[in-house]
Order: sequence, then C-alpha cells, then structure tokens
Amino acid sequence: MDWIGRSVWLGSVFAVVVVAGWASASGAQDRVAYRDGDGQWRWVEPGGQETFVRKGGPSKETIGPFNISYDDLLLETGVGFDDPVSGDARRETLRSVFGYLSSVLDVPGIADFQILSSQTDGTGPLATAGPFLSPATGFQGGFVYDHLTTGIDPRADSLDGTVAVDFGYAWNSDTDETSQIEFDLYTGLLHEITHALGFFSVVGPDAKSLLLNVENTGLLGLLDALLVRGSTGERLYLAGGEINATAEDVSSGDVRFAGSRAESFFGQSPPVFASDPYVEATSIGHWSNGVGSRAVMLAGLVRGDARRRYASWELQALGDLGYDVVACGDGFPAGAEECDDGNTDDLDGCDSSCLSEGAMVPDAGIPDAMVPEDTPRQVAQPDAPQEPSPADNLSQPSAGGCSVSAPSTGGVWLVLFALLLFRRRSRGT
Repeated sequence: MDWIGRSVWLGSVFAVVVVAGWASASGAQDRVAYRDGDGQWRWVEPGGQETFVRKGGPSKETIGPFNISYDDLLLETGVGFDDPVSGDARRETLRSVFGYLSSVLDVPGIADFQILSSQTDGTGPLATAGPFLSPATGFQGGFVYDHLTTGIDPRADSLDGTVAVDFGYAWNSDTDETSQIEFDLYTGLLHEITHALGFFSVVGPDAKSLLLNVENTGLLGLLDALLVRGSTGERLYLAGGEINATAEDVSSGDVRFAGSRAESFFGQSPPVFASDPYVEATSIGHWSNGVGSRAVMLAGLVRGDARRRYASWELQALGDLGYDVVACGDGFPAGAEECDDGNTDDLDGCDSSCLSEGAMVPDAGIPDAMVPEDTPRQVAQPDAPQEPSPADNLSQPSAGGCSVSAPSTGGVWLVLFALLLFRRRSRGT
C-alpha cells in the first residue's frame, strides 16, 4: 500500500478548518479567533471569552515557558487526560513535548495554553491546536508567538492558544516505541503545538484569507509572509498582507518557503504542500512530501510513525519566523550557548557544544613551518592566575577573550648568559 493509502491526511484528521462568519471589521475589534476541538476557526464575541478563563488549582502546571491548564482535570471528565488508566501517561507525554520545545526555543515570555475537553468518538481530527488571533489584516504569529517572543501578554483577558485531542483513535499514549496500529501521541502533539507556535496558514482555496479580508489585504500567518512561487521567486503575499497569489498558485505544486535559514540548511527553498486539488486545512500550512519523511510538519501521519524531533532545517524555519532557536552550529547564539561560529568543530575558539574555548598561544619567534607536527602547542588557561610581567602592557586580547602576553626580552638575556657560563666551564675541564 502506498504512503497516502497508509497515512491519514492531517487536513482531514489533524486540522479541519471551518470558518465562522465575519460580519465586518468595524465594531469587532474585541473579537479573537481560535481553533476549537473540532478544528474549526471561530470568532469569540466581546464578552464571550469567559469560556477561556485561566484556570488554577490542580489543573494548571508550568513546563518551561508554557502554562498549561487541563479542562479534563478541572471538569473531572474521567476521559482523555483525566482517564484513570492512561491519563497520567498522556499528561507526561504532553509534558515531554513542551519540555522538548523548551530546550530548542530561547524565549523571554510564557505562553498560556488551555487543553480543551478531550473527544472520544474517533470521528473528527486526531488533534488540533492553534493560537488566538486578532481581527486585523496583515501577518500575525498569534498570541502564543507574541507572548513567547516579546514577554508581553497580548490580551490579558484571553489565553494564548488551545490544544485538543480525540482519544477515540488508537494512540500510543506514552513515549515508548509506537506499534503499527497506533498513532504516536507525541508526534501528533508536537505537530499541532507547532501550528500554535506560529507555523500556520489561513489561506483558502481562492488564495485569500479564510478569516478576514479587507479589499486586497487579508489576515495572514507569518508562514504566509515567506511563501513564493518556486519557478519565479515572486512573493505570494506582499509586505502589508496584500494578496499577490491566485487560486491556481495554492494548488500548483509550485509553492516554496523562502526563509533564508531554512534554505541554507535544506540546500534550497523547502517545498510547501500545494496539491491539486486544494485540500482544506492541509494545503499551504504543511511541508510537501518532497522534503523527506522525517519532518514534523508533513501533511500526513502514518500509523506506527514517530517523528519526535524537528529536522535541523525545520528548526531553522522557526528561526525564520522569528524565534531564537537553540541549535549549536547554526551561527546564531541562543540559550546557554556562549558562542556559535557556524560549526561544531573543536579547537577553533568555540567548541562542539558552543562553549568558548581558550585561545591558542603562538610559538615565540618560531615560524609555523619550522615546528614539527608532533610538537604540542600551549593552550592558555583562562581561569589560571597570571603572574604580572614587564610586558603586560603589550598584551593583546584573543578571540576567546583571554589575554596572551608577548615574550619578554629579559628571558633572552638569561638564556645567553647560561650558554656562556656552560661554555667557560666546558673549556676548564
């Protein structure tokens, strides 16, 4: 059976988008859009946000830069994340996903997620997640992105994002190996939460925004800002959210992601899923199968498949969206990295773990070509106490921030005196 036959479209199982109507932009500035448990984008009316109240007590916990609240625990549903048999394992898997994200994202803020009441009928999306969005045209990363990257809560009366899972499907609820009859919960959650981080598109089959259009501009995602025609390199959406794309573009198979960091690591612009016909909620918001089988944000999930880490170039795509990502060797210091010189080589001032190394001390007065290959070179010890010397005023700072002293002439005269003394004694014997 081919890949498509064995897999499940993420558009029909992970994220089916049906958009609630938008009357007009005027008088609706207090609305927010969110993705519900059925994968539908909906506008919440002013005063209707009591549905999303930050809940405390036993239903709330913090994992790195993420606050998470469980409706299942608060409402004591007895299913999903509150299931008496699998609930603990499922919550631990979700913690592992947020823990992994905490290790690869260097952010100043904390995002607030609500884990919506679990479904159990096995007829809708496997899982859904998304950020809250404001009713404004132009490019948006969503409340999760804004809160994480700026440290400022975009809306004090609103959460930042939602996550929902349908446990009516056969899930591998823990982080052990996934069987061939199960969907991997870790992979599904990582995929969907990545949408909530800002890797999403709200482009419809007519190439316009699914949520809000005013004349020729639309409410679009940050992902949409980096979409180009592969054949020409033309932007599909211009700087102010102006629509430069057509319905033919979004089903052309010729859409690529033009983020410079992802391009550098992938070797070219990664292809975006733009099938003919357009697949609702799947087209444009995922990678094409042409990127290979290991990317987290592919458009389908195969039973038994576990993709629990971003591909290196895929993590760089999050960097293109505006995140500081922790990836030693990418040339961008982040997190606990003291340096990042674009490689993971040792002995070049920045080691394989992106920690600063001591500078190499040059051989005094001996050209490099005359030094035998097996001659050890001295390495300055930055933490060792240094004895002051008359030549301290000649010290030059090294690349590693250590001080390397120039040789003193006093040592040369001492060596010459010792040689003369040795010669005189030799003649006397």
